[in-house]
Amino acid sequence: MAAGTYTCPFGDGCTSPLEFTTAAIYDHLRVHGHVYSHRGRAPCPWLGCSKEMRWGNVARHIIERHLQVKLRCVWCGRTYARKRVLTAHMNICETHITDIVQEYLNMTHHEEEFAFTY
Repeated sequence: MAAGTYTCPFGDGCTSPLEFTTAAIYDHLRVHGHVYSHRGRAPCPWLGCSKEMRWGNVARHIIERHLQVKLRCVWCGRTYARKRVLTAHMNICETHITDIVQEYLNMTHHEEEFAFTY
């Protein structure tokens, strides 16, 4: 199975892979007859899940809770369920890592200068 896909749990015998995007989840749910108003309340179609929510939140719920998709920070390795939270974290984390590296480089450069002054 390709990275970022999951075998369909919604239909009997359906072997179509699910992509980890909200658009792909909604498209696939429509194939199985799950069609609701975006703002209307609906049950989660995942077998065994009794949660009811706005239909506009169902795909994200499936991705986060049932498929358990995690996004990893390239700087520190922490994982997040939502892309916008990861992006916000990475902006801070990158700055922090960059500051640490710069401080190390400055310290190393200063130590090199100190070593050559004697």
